[in-house]
Amino acid sequence: MLVAAVWRHTGYVMILYLAGLKAVDPALKEAAALDGADERQLFFRVIFPTLRPINIIVLVITVIEALRAFDIVYAINSGRNGLELLSVLVTQNIVGEASRIGFGSAIAVILLTTSIGFVVVYLSQIIREDRQ
Repeated sequence: MLVAAVWRHTGYVMILYLAGLKAVDPALKEAAALDGADERQLFFRVIFPTLRPINIIVLVITVIEALRAFDIVYAINSGRNGLELLSVLVTQNIVGEASRIGFGSAIAVILLTTSIGFVVVYLSQIIREDRQ
């Protein structure tokens, strides 16, 4: 199931990284080569720090998509047998046989606050970059 969830977003993430790699200034690579940096140093000290905004976007998108993985889990086995996600627990408690609406709503609030935390980090990063 993990492979199916990862495969669904691999293309999107690769396009983001490809766009980020195309945006790296060739002058930075040339300056690092003139300073005697090998390929590993070039990647970790020049390219990877340049891709920091892309890494943050990919991290936030991956976390949000992991919290939204309801459809795959529910399609495989209705969220049973150790595959209980917060979104599946919300659905089972609100709509399921137990009909514990209060407990399902509390889990939904936890899921919402977790999601909002990552979104706030992402938006603060974007606003900070716009000010610079």
